[in-house]
Amino acid sequence: MSHDGDPHPGPAGALLGPAAVVTLLVCACAAYANLSYAVTSPVDYRFFPPFEPGVNANNNQHLGAEYFNIARSMFRGKGFSSPFDQETGPTAWMPPVLPALLAGLLWACEGDKDAVITVVIFIQVAVLIGTGLLVGALAGQSSRLAGAVAATAYFVGLLCQFHLCFQLTHDSWLVLLALDLLLAGLCWGRPLRSLRAAVGWGVFGGLCALVSPALGLTWGMLSLAAGGGRGARLRRQPWPPG
Repeated sequence: MSHDGDPHPGPAGALLGPAAVVTLLVCACAAYANLSYAVTSPVDYRFFPPFEPGVNANNNQHLGAEYFNIARSMFRGKGFSSPFDQETGPTAWMPPVLPALLAGLLWACEGDKDAVITVVIFIQVAVLIGTGLLVGALAGQSSRLAGAVAATAYFVGLLCQFHLCFQLTHDSWLVLLALDLLLAGLCWGRPLRSLRAAVGWGVFGGLCALVSPALGLTWGMLSLAAGGGRGARLRRQPWPPG
């Protein structure tokens, strides 16, 4: 917060502008991408990426394919099974968090897939916005210019991956959300400050592994690095303290 009479905004105020711009641009891209559902003539798909007549690249009904098939099986009371379109029996080769979330959405939406698609698109857009805010906040700790540059680079990256970000619903939004929480926790949460915090951080690490095994490995490596740095600081302190 700035002091009275100080014309320069504080850190939060300095990031408010880039945050608002990122939010508006991400929402605009999502709205634009999903306007393709209103197309009645295949020729008009030329107005949407990849800008080819007759090519509809909007695959937001995908919902992760195998993930959604397992979720539908769970919703029907048949357990964690049938990752394909026909009943193929139990499976354990897909991470369980996304199917559980999709099954919960199916239950809340009374089995209406279109409603689930709408909710997932909304969540995916919110995660993209939150990631942009996180990038801007981390870079903005250096300077206001750095925050603005980082936010701009982030949005350019979204445009370069327009199909993945706005025309496809898979597990990427969930992995990105967990990664955001991982980085935020390490940067601001001090997860190893106490036994209770460390236990909570360990539970979060297990959840990361259930979202994506690669993310669980990332959690482990970063946590080891954070723990090693904390241990080095403790060793440099005189003993007994005081």
